[in-house]
Amino acid sequence: MTLEAYEDLRLVLSRRLAIEVERERSFVIFDQTSRTRLEVGRRLYHVMRGFQSPARVRDVIEPQLRTPLRPMIEQLVDLGFLLDADRRLRSRETHERLLVAPPQPMFRCPAGNPTTAASNVVFIGMPYDGGHAIESGCRQGADAVRTRSADQTYRLDSVTHAPMGWFAVETQQHLLDGVTLADWGNIRSAQGESPETLFERAGRVFELAVRSGAVPVLLGGDHSVSFAAIEALQDQEPLTVVWLDAHTACGELMPTICHNHKNVVRRLFGLPNVRQIVNVGHRGFTTSDRVNQRPPRFSVVTAEQVRQEGPDPLIALLPKGGRCYVSIDIDVLDPIHAPATSTPVPGGLTPAEVKRLLRAIGAQTRIAGIDLVEITPSRETGMLTLLQACELLTVALAAAFPAGTKDADRTRGGATRG
Repeated sequence: MTLEAYEDLRLVLSRRLAIEVERERSFVIFDQTSRTRLEVGRRLYHVMRGFQSPARVRDVIEPQLRTPLRPMIEQLVDLGFLLDADRRLRSRETHERLLVAPPQPMFRCPAGNPTTAASNVVFIGMPYDGGHAIESGCRQGADAVRTRSADQTYRLDSVTHAPMGWFAVETQQHLLDGVTLADWGNIRSAQGESPETLFERAGRVFELAVRSGAVPVLLGGDHSVSFAAIEALQDQEPLTVVWLDAHTACGELMPTICHNHKNVVRRLFGLPNVRQIVNVGHRGFTTSDRVNQRPPRFSVVTAEQVRQEGPDPLIALLPKGGRCYVSIDIDVLDPIHAPATSTPVPGGLTPAEVKRLLRAIGAQTRIAGIDLVEITPSRETGMLTLLQACELLTVALAAAFPAGTKDADRTRGGATRG
């Protein structure tokens, strides 16, 4: 390859990478598909970060460093740590092959896809439970929540045709008035395909949603699916993740398991723009003190702290006005309120406590994305869990689009939050 061809090469960072070890002068990077490890110095690591989005070598690497770094860049390409962005773009699938229409859209809102008119909120289902260590079943959660959400039908004003939202009796407020919703359906999956292929497809869908300016709402699936949405959102600018979950999901990375609900938080810290993660609702017993051996930038607010102090311990950890992703594992609720989960833990939060947390998060931060995961409909009692899930999603969306907000900061997809 000539020097000119090398400098014109468009590269993009592989999505399969995780930071396994952070040292004073270097990082150990792990490819979770090939199981390849490579130790890179901090200078090269920061160069790699310059290729989070497709970019030419000449636009990322300073002229005086291009020749000295060339052998290392070529090694990264050979190992698959950096990918040829043009070849990747040519192989991309159309949206028809990325998504499958849902049996019923969330809240009976309009169906959509990446080519339709932009919406403030986009619902995307990922019916995957291959990362669940206990049992299958939560892949059915996305469509079960959609079906139950029909009680809160999305309606338009008969005169203006603007979305009417809902009225919250508890707070005496109009919610989501004027906020447009669309359901893009479920991430397409094929029998026998690898999790890496599915997650790469999901990543492309969330990239399109973020690029459209929408707030994506991911319906799972097990908690490993959160990775796809968070990875796309953190490409834009720094992101704080609020992890509402009875568990920390900080298990060790397993060489042969790339997406797992037990270690997804540890994987998230391999993303360069995830600044901090706050686990809220942790509780129960553990057979070791490993729960205290957390990654840097990881904080825990226990269920007992929330009961005693309300949202204050969480809000003290969140940057005022910063971007935030809210991940809701249904097991954050006490099993008496949400029995349809494979990972119940006694002593959980009440729906009222979680709703207070969501409203406080919205008042402190800009909510850029939301997910709801780990619902196993086969364990349902009546319709209790699904009703709670729809209620929490509505409150989370209202927190993302506070009433009366009209500044450009809070605008998505060309429409104004109202």
